Amino acid sequence: MGGRHPVVERQLGIGSFVANDLTIYPGDNRFCLITGPNMAGKSTFLRQNALIVLLAQIGRFRPCLHG
Repeated sequence: MGGRHPVVERQLGIGSFVANDLTIYPGDNRFCLITGPNMAGKSTFLRQNALIVLLAQIGRFRPCLHG
């Protein structure tokens, strides 16, 4: 989907943030285990997707390519 974190992207400059994907289907029983070394961006990824969900719920623009 090409999700982006708008705050981080603004600080880095447009084009510097690498968009990433998270696909969630309704009714799908999924468990996501996000691992990696410290400073790998795990919390940024989680916050980014939580922000996109909140924006979608209130009917606002979502910082992603599709969806």
